[in-house]
Amino acid sequence: MKAITVNARIREDDPVLDISSLIDVSFLLLVFFLVTSTLQRIETDLSVVGNGVRDGSTTEPPVQLGIAINAAGIVSLEGETVGSDVADHRIPALRQRLAETRDIARLGGADVMVRINAADDALHQRLVDVMNALASAHLSHITFEQ
Repeated sequence: MKAITVNARIREDDPVLDISSLIDVSFLLLVFFLVTSTLQRIETDLSVVGNGVRDGSTTEPPVQLGIAINAAGIVSLEGETVGSDVADHRIPALRQRLAETRDIARLGGADVMVRINAADDALHQRLVDVMNALASAHLSHITFEQ
């Protein structure tokens, strides 16, 4: 067998592309966009008082609400379907009903206690959607049922 040798020398008149400055500029742009961008908060912080424990802020008995999430991701509030589109993470009908109930309860001097009953095979994202709706309505007295 005959070995093939390749002449790896570069002649002086060959064009050369120096990309070291291009790499520096790329990293500078990356750092610039990372520093100047803002991240969108998708999840809402929710300070939950677990198991329906009340802090004693009101003397009136609390208004009880029941939210159910079935395996298909359908959300119902007190037996009425308020969210059947699983792709709609905002669940506007639930948010509206929660805000209305909160306002009515506070006018009467009471808190709202929410019982969440999620099916064992319900989508976790749907539970997060419901928790975000509760946070947007500023409701924190929540308990979970089976």
